[in-house]
Amino acid sequence: MAQEPGAGGARPALARYPVDQAEIARLKPQYPHVVDLVERGEALAVAGDMTQALAMFKQAFDEYAYSGLVKRRQCEALTVLGRREEAVKACRDAMQYSPIPLNFRATVRALLAGTDPPSARDLAQAMQLGGIERRQRPDEPWGYAALCDVGERLGDEAMLQYCSENLLRMAPNDPTTRRVLAELHSPWWVGAGWLAIALSAVATLAHALWSAALRPRRRPERAAVVSLVLLAASFSATVARADDPSPASAEPAPSAQPAGPPSPRHNPDDLGTEWTVNDDSPDTNIPGEGARNRNPLEFGYWLQDVTARGVKASEEGDHEKAVKYFKALAKAVPDRAVSFGRLCAEYEALGKRDAALLACSAAITRSGVLLSDYERLVHLVLAKPDRLNEKEVATLAEVVQHVREDPNGGDLAAVPMECDIAVKLRDASKLQQCITALASVNPKDARTLTYEWALAMVRGQFDEAQKIIDRAKSTSMKPVGLEAMERETARDQSQHRKIQLLVVGGGALLVLGATLIVLAMRRRSPPLPTPASQAS
Repeated sequence: MAQEPGAGGARPALARYPVDQAEIARLKPQYPHVVDLVERGEALAVAGDMTQALAMFKQAFDEYAYSGLVKRRQCEALTVLGRREEAVKACRDAMQYSPIPLNFRATVRALLAGTDPPSARDLAQAMQLGGIERRQRPDEPWGYAALCDVGERLGDEAMLQYCSENLLRMAPNDPTTRRVLAELHSPWWVGAGWLAIALSAVATLAHALWSAALRPRRRPERAAVVSLVLLAASFSATVARADDPSPASAEPAPSAQPAGPPSPRHNPDDLGTEWTVNDDSPDTNIPGEGARNRNPLEFGYWLQDVTARGVKASEEGDHEKAVKYFKALAKAVPDRAVSFGRLCAEYEALGKRDAALLACSAAITRSGVLLSDYERLVHLVLAKPDRLNEKEVATLAEVVQHVREDPNGGDLAAVPMECDIAVKLRDASKLQQCITALASVNPKDARTLTYEWALAMVRGQFDEAQKIIDRAKSTSMKPVGLEAMERETARDQSQHRKIQLLVVGGGALLVLGATLIVLAMRRRSPPLPTPASQAS
C-alpha cells in the first residue's frame, strides 16, 4: 500500500491511480458515507493501524458490496497483516468486481504474503498471474511489477534485474521501481574489486602502449593495442555499472562464441528453461511432484508457458489445440478450478456441450472456482433445446444454492440465474418472484427489463411486452438485444393470433356442426301424437 503525502491539513491517503479516483467520484454522489469510510480506512493504514483500517474497509463493503476498490483495500490490509488466505480471497473478489491490473497485482502480493514461505502452488499462481499481465499488456508496468514482487519474496537477483530493467523503461517513478533498485545496490567490496581489476587493466594498457612506442610498428601489435583499449573500455563500463545500480544501464556481456539458433527443444518465447512443453502432447511431460517442489519457480514458468500457448490458441480460434494445453494444466494442478473452467469454455466454443458440462461440473467442485464457472454451467444446461428433465432442474437448483452460499456470489449473482431458469421453464410465478428479488438486490440492473419482457411473453401480454421494449430503447441495452426481443415478440404474437383464429374457427365449426346434427335428428324423428289422436 503505497503512501502519498497529504496536502496541507488534508487527511493522509494511500496512493490512488486514476481508475481509483474515477470510482471514488462515481460513489461520492450516491454513497458519500462509503467514500468517507474508505478515506478513514486509508488514513488509518497510513498511520500504521492496519487492523482498524481493515475494519473500516469491511464496513464500507458491507454498505456497498459492488466496489472493486473497497475490496482491494481489504486485500491490501490483510496482506500487510500477513493473513494470506483471507487476502487472496478478498483480492479474487476484487477481480470479480473490477478485473483491472491493480487488482491482479494485489492478488500476486496476497499470494506471497505471510511470514511462512509461499507454497509451490501459491508461487505458481503468482507467477501465472504476472505472466498473464505481461502478455496482455506488454507495454505497461503491472506484469513486471508483479514479477518484482515475486523476485523480492524469493530473493532472486536475476529476476529483480530483469523486471527492474523493464520498470525503468516504462515506470521509472513507480515505488516498486525505486524499491527494487535500492535492493540491487552492490556491496562496497564488489565495486572495490572491479576497481582493482580496472586499475590492473589500465596498468597493462600503459605498459603495452609504452612498449609499442619503443618498437617498430607492425600491424599485429597495433591490433593487440586496439584489443587492450577495448578491454579497458569494457572494464570501465563495468565499473560504471557497479557504481550505478540502474539495471537499464547494464548490457549483456558479449558471448565468446557466435550466438547460434535457440535449442529446438525450447521455444524462445518461453520463460522456463528446465522443462519443455510438448506441443503435440502437452500432458506427456508434466513435471512430477518432487521436481516441482525442488524448483517451484521453474514449475511456475512451465505453467505460464502452457497457459500462454492455450490462451493464444484460443484467441486464434484453434480451440482443439487449446483443449490440449488446458487438459495438461488440469492434469498438472487437478485440485484447482481454473484449468477446468478454461476447458469448459473451449469445449463450449467447439459445440461439444456434453464435454463442456463435464468440465464445468469439475470446475465448480474445486477450490478457486469463479462465478463465471457457475454462470457458464447454468448457461450450458439452459441451452438444451428440449424441455429440461427433473434431474437437470434439480442440478440447476443446487448450483444456484452454491452461488447463493458462496462468498463471491450471494443473492446478487444467484437471483439472475433463478430468472434465467424461470424463463426456460416458462414459470410465470417464479419469474415474478425473481424479478421482485432482483429489484431489491440490484434495482439498477438493466436485466430487470429483459426479465419483465420475458414475463409478459410467458403471460401472452404482447402489448405490455412491446411497451417494455420501448422503455428498453432508452437504456444502454445493445441494439442486437432489442432487435431479438422485437423479432421474438412479433413472431410469438403472430403465432398467438393464428392459434386464436384456429380456436375461434374450430369453435365455430363445432357449434355449426352441432346445430346441423340437431336439425337432422329433428327431421328424422316421428312427430309426437296430439291429444286428439290419443282420445280417438
